[in-house]
Amino acid sequence: FLHFFPRREDAFFRMNDDTNASDDDDIRATSVVMLGDSIEDATPLLDVATSIEDAVYSQFPSSLYKQKIRFLVANLQRNELLRTKVRAGTIQAIDLIQMTDEEFMTDAMRVKIESIRRRMDKRSERAVFADGIESDSYICKECKNRKTKFIHLSDTRDVRKAETWGGSSADDESKVMVVCMECKHEWVCSIL
Repeated sequence: FLHFFPRREDAFFRMNDDTNASDDDDIRATSVVMLGDSIEDATPLLDVATSIEDAVYSQFPSSLYKQKIRFLVANLQRNELLRTKVRAGTIQAIDLIQMTDEEFMTDAMRVKIESIRRRMDKRSERAVFADGIESDSYICKECKNRKTKFIHLSDTRDVRKAETWGGSSADDESKVMVVCMECKHEWVCSIL
């Protein structure tokens, strides 16, 4: 009986300690076929898929083998540009299995993630205004709306020093940060 895949004697790398060698071969063969389908490997013996599977088998313990194969299959199916690079040999199997999650993203997914990050940043910035004071004294420069909220910005200068050393607070204006409740435009200005 000939074995298609090389064997490892180390029990740590075995697919499953209670399975026999033919089960391991079946799992590996299925993995090659799945990888071949995901990258649309046109080579007669699925050479590209076999090299990827061999790299995964040699670099990952059995507990992570199936998980890594599924991850590669799913991401290669999603990302046409990555599939093309893998088929062309621009990305080697060993480099492919060491790529980060962000490197597997499509351009559309990167744009979506960046959009989500920007929205979350804006939300965290706007959380400051949850305790803000509503006012119609300020006019938004962007949308000309008067519905705003403001918060007093704390002055970092120690007022006690000014009193001790004769500093004049008449020169210093108190500042507020204002947010338009309609367009969410934010600005800093003097207290009205």
